[in-house]
Amino acid sequence: MPIYNVEKYIERALLSALNQTYQDLEILIVDDLGHDNSMNIVHQLKSTHPRGNCIRIITHKKNLGLGGTRNTAIESAQGKYLYFMDSDDAIVPDCIETLYNIISQEKVDFVAAGINQIDENENSLKITNYPNITRKGKLCMAQYFYEEKNDIWVTTWNKLYNLSFLKEFHIHFLEHVYHEDIVMHAMLALNTRSFSLTNRTTYLYNCKREDSITNIGQGYTLKHLNDLTIVFSEIRRLIQADNNLSKHLQKAINLYYLFEIYHRYLPAMYSNIKRSDLIKGLARLSQNCIPPILETRLTFKSIKRFLFLKLPFSIQYRIKSHKYKKKKKLDKKKIINK
Repeated sequence: MPIYNVEKYIERALLSALNQTYQDLEILIVDDLGHDNSMNIVHQLKSTHPRGNCIRIITHKKNLGLGGTRNTAIESAQGKYLYFMDSDDAIVPDCIETLYNIISQEKVDFVAAGINQIDENENSLKITNYPNITRKGKLCMAQYFYEEKNDIWVTTWNKLYNLSFLKEFHIHFLEHVYHEDIVMHAMLALNTRSFSLTNRTTYLYNCKREDSITNIGQGYTLKHLNDLTIVFSEIRRLIQADNNLSKHLQKAINLYYLFEIYHRYLPAMYSNIKRSDLIKGLARLSQNCIPPILETRLTFKSIKRFLFLKLPFSIQYRIKSHKYKKKKKLDKKKIINK
């Protein structure tokens, strides 16, 4: 768990980790040198909570950002499995037990569970669940996510990873770079040989935090914009270095990241960034990331399908139902005319 200026949230987050039904835990706290009361709250819980001895604190010598704290966790963890959670979120009491039972039984590289998006008063806003599945085989996640257009959240948290898998494939995070989850997710997709999903909801994601950039445009800075070029250039390098990708899978991956660039750039349009800086940022992004992606020819049909699959399931269902009813009427009319 990374700690940096989260005094408002850290007690709830850490208590949710300490109160897990699974007993054999090591809770890694990575102090990234914030300047509020967060670490005092951590030390207090460590000394007063019945399971406080589970907490191990690692203090950085200098601030490394969110990506750096997660790299520290990968390097320092002593268990067989590793679970990331953010210090402004929480997990349900049987989160680790649920995921541990699946990963140890299925013997997969990682397992992911559903997410409950909540506001700051812990009111549920939206629940996202996965189907109960296990996939195995080379590029199984890449095929499931990019090619078949199934959802696996880009976020690092709410997945239990086999630590030896992360280390074997050198899966890591860029330091001092925003959007670092996207690069890690790409590394995961290109290297995963097996994974499981469960329809259990185990993570409480505080998506309405006041200073969160997930609130479109709010808190979005020029660095967020400039880091997009770093992130997508790195992803392009990973794709080009992988010789196992078929042309069809490459096309699916390129299409996904074309729209991901748009999705990540959009908040900049609603931010306070100067128009001249916006244009320069877009120029850098276009020059370094978009032309290589467009080397793969994209058809109108593939773009239309991608956009359709990005719609909520309820809307997809209505569109399909409307098309089915329309087709049925036309077929009936043809029979009558005959």
